[in-house]
Amino acid sequence: SMESWSNDLEVAQGFGTRRGMVSVIFNVVNKHGAPVAESSKYAKESEVIVPQDVTYRIKSTKKKVIDHIGEKVIRYEVDLIMV
Repeated sequence: SMESWSNDLEVAQGFGTRRGMVSVIFNVVNKHGAPVAESSKYAKESEVIVPQDVTYRIKSTKKKVIDHIGEKVIRYEVDLIMV
């Protein structure tokens, strides 16, 4: 089984901007991902398929409150390290 992530920060941030939503952005260097944008229906999302069941360790976290079109959105940014 696989997971799908984006390697484009702006794309990832766009998924977490709905009213009342709390978003989490994971920043990670993952050497096992495979870009699939060229064969994806949503090529602009810069999708990367990564193996499931990979273990990560939290390096740091940040909480941000951002303004998105007049709405306050809470975003957590989490830096991860593969172990």
